[in-house]
Amino acid sequence: MSADYKQETIKYMQTHKFLSLATVNKKCEPHASTLGFASEGAVVYFATDKNTSKVINLLDNPKVAYTIDEDEPKEWTEMQAIQMHGIATVITDPAEAEKAMQLLLEKFPEFADMPPDPEMVMVKIEPTRGSFLDSTVSFGFSSELRY
Repeated sequence: MSADYKQETIKYMQTHKFLSLATVNKKCEPHASTLGFASEGAVVYFATDKNTSKVINLLDNPKVAYTIDEDEPKEWTEMQAIQMHGIATVITDPAEAEKAMQLLLEKFPEFADMPPDPEMVMVKIEPTRGSFLDSTVSFGFSSELRY
């Protein structure tokens, strides 16, 4: 795997605002959520209510998957996307939570004036493996990513 695709992945994450997150509940039923995110390197951060299905699920099973892609590429030959697996954790360290919040506010400045929500938690996803799909190289091309 070329280090270039890890850098392409990071650039792609910086230019996209939303991802689709997959978690699994105690009954092994999948759950998908669309959410706004920020990133630092290949690590993803998001804020959510602590009572959501995604948080309940990841507290039971921290293994998650997510995709970041184009909603409507102009042509199939222009499609790019990221498919990742990782470990999700609710951030408990106040300094790390503040850092994550600052990253989110840089990407979504419109949320700076929202009042604090005591039900909100910050979540971090550390990647374990994935792929960068790039149809600009050739149809179906993907580069494996290992972390």
